Order: sequence, then C-alpha cells, then structure tokens
Amino acid sequence: MSLLLLEIGWIFDLGASFVNLFFPAAFRSDYFRPTSVYGRWRDLMSDWRSSRAILLLTHHSTLVPSMEHLPKSKLRVLFVCAMNQWRSPTAEHLYRSDSRLEVRSAGIRKDAKKRLSETDLLWADVVFVMGREQKSFIVTQFRGVDLPPIENLEITDEFQYMDPRLQEALRLAIDPEIALLLSGGENFA
Repeated sequence: MSLLLLEIGWIFDLGASFVNLFFPAAFRSDYFRPTSVYGRWRDLMSDWRSSRAILLLTHHSTLVPSMEHLPKSKLRVLFVCAMNQWRSPTAEHLYRSDSRLEVRSAGIRKDAKKRLSETDLLWADVVFVMGREQKSFIVTQFRGVDLPPIENLEITDEFQYMDPRLQEALRLAIDPEIALLLSGGENFA
C-alpha cells in the first residue's frame, strides 16, 4: 500500500511575530482524490480560526493554495452556558441540522459536561452566551485570545433540556442573529 506524506504548516499572526508549526503525518494515497482534496483540506483545518496554512502533497508535488483563498463553507457557532447541561446543549441540538452552520456547545464552570476551552473560541466565528456571567468569564479568562464576537442571549437558567419554552426562547433570540450574520457580507454558505 503506497503512503503519501503530508506536511501542514500553520502560520499564526501574534502581533508583530509569527510562529511556524509543522506537523508531519502519513495518509494512504487513495485518501486524496482530485475531487476530495479541498474537502479533506477543509476538514484538517476546520479547528484553526484566522490561520493561513499551506498543504504540500509531496507524493505528487502538488501545492494547494493557502486557507485565505479557500471559501469558508459554514458559519461556526459556539453556544455557552454555565454547566453545558440544559441551555447550550438545547441550542446545539436545535441548530445541528442547519446546513449553513457548524455548532458546538460548552459550559464555563469547572464541573460542566464540556468545559469551554481556547480551542473552542478559536474555532468559533460567533459565540452566543446565555447570560452576562458567561460573557464576563470569557472576556476575563481568555484575555490574550483573539475572541470572536460574543452575543448575550439573556436566557435564564430555569428550563430543562429541550423544554419547548426554552426552544422557543432560543429560536426567538438566535434566528435573527444568524440571519444578520449570514447576510452581513461574510463568505458563509
């Protein structure tokens, strides 16, 4: 079975300096077909927001353009509440099947089901928090991170997971924001 070496270089803008990271990996050569290189490239790079990357397929000496030239396919939305137990997982569930979006959810407390990380924030194009507490936490705890826009939905913590009233409140708060973001000139599908 023939192997294809893949070298990926990420260049992050850190103010006046740049950091180069190189991660070699080996993949089967049939993993990359002419029609799927872009899809595989997008999948590999989906967790790196605001990055420029170069993909070098050494087996075929093919250079794929940097990420700046590739269209962004979906709006990446992160929902954040305190425990990632009721509100943010409900929002994630409601918007999971929306073909225009990629969604995740997280919580800010130490015992949250899925705790918010820097990786989540770097991945997101927009963050929807359920209250002021979450927005303050993010701004304070991730001070050195290039944060995406953070929108406060002001959804109180009085509902269970998938409660119909919670679903309605989330839709009323999120739908107009999503429509505005998708029509705002960004290159989202």
